[in-house]
Amino acid sequence: MGRIASTVAVACVVVLGAVATTAAQGPETAKPGPEAQRLASFAGSWQDETNVPQNQFGPGGKEKGTSACEWFTGNFQIVCRGESKGSAGTSATMIIIGWHPGQKAYLAQVIDSNGAISQLKGTVTGNTWTFTSEGPPPMPMPGVTTGRFRMTIVDVSPTEQTAKGEISLDGKPWMVVMEGKSTKVK
Repeated sequence: MGRIASTVAVACVVVLGAVATTAAQGPETAKPGPEAQRLASFAGSWQDETNVPQNQFGPGGKEKGTSACEWFTGNFQIVCRGESKGSAGTSATMIIIGWHPGQKAYLAQVIDSNGAISQLKGTVTGNTWTFTSEGPPPMPMPGVTTGRFRMTIVDVSPTEQTAKGEISLDGKPWMVVMEGKSTKVK
């Protein structure tokens, strides 16, 4: 009986040692797939120009700003921080974009200094990225708490991209609420 107990004890020590060694080495480091690598075109510093057409939400106007996008640790997500100034004042925005393999889509979390917060789900066709959401728009719009929002970023390249934001309220036709262009700063 003593011999069996000591054999079991030795076996336990060997197994626990192997588990501890494996845990110390950590799991195999995950590597970003091609979907995450597509985010590289957003990385860098950008000069932004935005036109907000006059509509039921306000007088509209032009905005100019800058944004800087960089890889988050691990290179699975891009984090962008931007500041802009226009007729409505100064604002700051932060966007995190990453590939979600379970949803087979890009997800973007958007917050801004005016209190807006939203999540958008994105797809890519060629050089056109389309992000959509249901709920509050990712930009402040007086009186708008819900709707369908669509942001289309076209001609995405390492040096330039253009964007158009649209909203649909209560199933009404899409209305353009912003158009912009970003040029990479060298």
